[in-house]
Amino acid sequence: MFEPVARPFWLTTTSHSMMPLMPPNSRIFIQPIAPALLRVGDIAVFIADNKLIAHRVLIIKTDVFLQSGDAMLSAHTISFSQLLGKVLQIETTDKIFVLSRKNWLQKIIARSSHFIIRLHPQYPRLSHYLHRFKFHCIRLIIKIA
Repeated sequence: MFEPVARPFWLTTTSHSMMPLMPPNSRIFIQPIAPALLRVGDIAVFIADNKLIAHRVLIIKTDVFLQSGDAMLSAHTISFSQLLGKVLQIETTDKIFVLSRKNWLQKIIARSSHFIIRLHPQYPRLSHYLHRFKFHCIRLIIKIA
């Protein structure tokens, strides 16, 4: 079982769910935050199924938020009680991203992801094309950033 943390901490990722921004073995710096400070586009770190997960916030409601990995075509609701913090920095093998300098990119990724996920049930083929386009755009932005 995980306990709330009061100080910032580092983790190493193991999943492909946040590709291409956070490939496996990326180091992420996490700042514990109050739910009221969470914003659409932030990468939230939360507990689900007894695992720590870092996914993008797509929508925020009163006591829950909708989240998804950037490489996924599905989203799930998470309670604020599961929230541990948000990712402030990502270190990959060749780049360091300070996310506070890329708020515009995070919002664009969140909005486009939410649109594609909502489109997916009725238009699966179109949503797959849009998802791949989004993935390639993120990869291109990462290369020039």
